[in-house]
Amino acid sequence: MNVKYMCFIFLLIIIPFSSFALETYNSVYCEERAPVIIDGELDDWGFVNTVPAKIEWVSNIGTPGLPRDETDLSASFQCFYDSHNLYIAVMVIDDHLVFGQEVFSKTGYDDAVGIFFDGDMKETSKEGFDENDGQIRVSVDNTGKIIIDGWGPLYGHYPYFWESIGVRAALQENDTGYNVEISIPYKILGWTEWIPNRRIGMNAHVWDDDDGGDYESLLGWAVDPDDTSHLFTSCYNQVAFTKSVEIPDTYKFKSNEVSENGTKEIVAVIGSPDQSLTFNDVFSVLHKLSISDFDTAEMMLKSKSDKKWSKYMLGMVQFDAGKYNESAETLSQLANECPDRNVALWARFHLGNTYKNTGEYDKARNEYEALISIINEDSGSLRIKNRILEFISETYEAEGKYPEAVIELRKILQEKPVDWEFQYNKTLHALVRIGAYDDVINYWEKVIQNTNEIEKQLEAKIEIARNCFYKGDYDRASQIAQELINSGVDSKTTFKAQMVLLSISRKSSN
Repeated sequence: MNVKYMCFIFLLIIIPFSSFALETYNSVYCEERAPVIIDGELDDWGFVNTVPAKIEWVSNIGTPGLPRDETDLSASFQCFYDSHNLYIAVMVIDDHLVFGQEVFSKTGYDDAVGIFFDGDMKETSKEGFDENDGQIRVSVDNTGKIIIDGWGPLYGHYPYFWESIGVRAALQENDTGYNVEISIPYKILGWTEWIPNRRIGMNAHVWDDDDGGDYESLLGWAVDPDDTSHLFTSCYNQVAFTKSVEIPDTYKFKSNEVSENGTKEIVAVIGSPDQSLTFNDVFSVLHKLSISDFDTAEMMLKSKSDKKWSKYMLGMVQFDAGKYNESAETLSQLANECPDRNVALWARFHLGNTYKNTGEYDKARNEYEALISIINEDSGSLRIKNRILEFISETYEAEGKYPEAVIELRKILQEKPVDWEFQYNKTLHALVRIGAYDDVINYWEKVIQNTNEIEKQLEAKIEIARNCFYKGDYDRASQIAQELINSGVDSKTTFKAQMVLLSISRKSSN
């Protein structure tokens, strides 16, 4: 066969399976330090003078769906770099803001903005972040204090990580939604000096929560169909800084540290990285953790015990190394003494998990129940409360105390009998696992009563039939399955109903 035609056929085969085309956003840079205050106002960005890039790819992973319209959720961003930092501004239109319903590391369930970056775009197909990659997610707690979380390079995430190496962020609400403003020092991107015309890999996410439950929509700049931006950088788009700009005299230099918001307090606690060796300290520990040298990392962190950031990192390093008693001691101190409510909740949450891992179930329940008390006092997130109730149930289950486990799981189902499917599916699976079939059947019967969706009603009937089978009520299971088949439902439901009948047949033959 002619080689030219062979190549043509080969292209026809591979093109449908090729990856999505990556976009490049052209932006600007300046040689001097920019007179930008990290406050979310963005009134000092006029000299940038670029058209914002739209964040408009809609994720279909998990619970998200299409935004109702542009006022429900839409977003765009701008960015530039100066002699010291990369700056990113994200402008979000959102007609219903929900903040402060989650603890540190879970803010993606609230309204939030996430920036994913790859400073050198090398080895983009590797799994995990290297030392110049990361995810910075910005939201606020229920007092309006800024929260910066997300996955750091080389090793996980913990409170004050990004702040300790120089990241600054602010969130400012406005009439149509909110703005997020972020500055990232060169070192984090792996840049050692100022040079013109740089490029970076980047993605931007915007989460939208309208009811305090799971987030309703997730927008991204880069197409990421498998939601792997926190694992791989290969799907990131590129930002090309192609044009130099001068800062007009009308923009007077004030400060690019922070404004009088939540970040100010953090800077006062950990110090300014520009005036210390904090960055080098943190990354020295990260390198040890990246090769699982936990003992050396722990020793290095203990030598920095006077630093706020080191204590949070130490607690998690001890946990990951299996030193649960030491981790519990560190986390207990943080939970009881940290003035930052959100971080104290995070510490107590992990303290409960530490006790659960060591089999000290009474201690674990004490910490979990203390968390629920705090959440109830603050009229906090029902989602957090349900997650904690699930953990309490698991401690009872581990001890073989199934009636107590069922009581905790029932509390979850009583809050909202139909909504928040992911949490409730986990709860239902737990109830099936410990043999509480009547509770599961009651749940699905309520679903049938409370929804007009045919698909949901069919799902409920299948689940009722299955659980009737599990509990040994073969007559009712068979009746429901046969009625579904006779009614001419879709092939998928018919198959599931036939599987119930087959299971009953096999059970009867035995």
